Amino acid sequence: MTPSKPDEMKSADGVIRKWRDRPLEACVKSAAFNGYFDSALQRDLVVGWLRKNKALAGDPNRDLPTRLCHLPTFEGKVRCYVIPLTAFKAAVAKLLPSP
Repeated sequence: MTPSKPDEMKSADGVIRKWRDRPLEACVKSAAFNGYFDSALQRDLVVGWLRKNKALAGDPNRDLPTRLCHLPTFEGKVRCYVIPLTAFKAAVAKLLPSP
């Protein structure tokens, strides 16, 4: 379910959005994403894999895995891990055998 109210957006881990001319992307708040892992090493392994497979749209100007995002119904910008869905699907497809 997409958050539609400011309080829902504050409690959500992120959203899937269509932003300007970009393809669909998952925007996961940094704090939520970091909380998915038991250690920074685990997170860094996942971030490294996403970057290697071009499935993470970070901030290229600052060489960060995250970027500031406008999220629906949320004032200001939030630092997020941004994962373009088509790139993520292509990266995952490399891992899984074809049926």
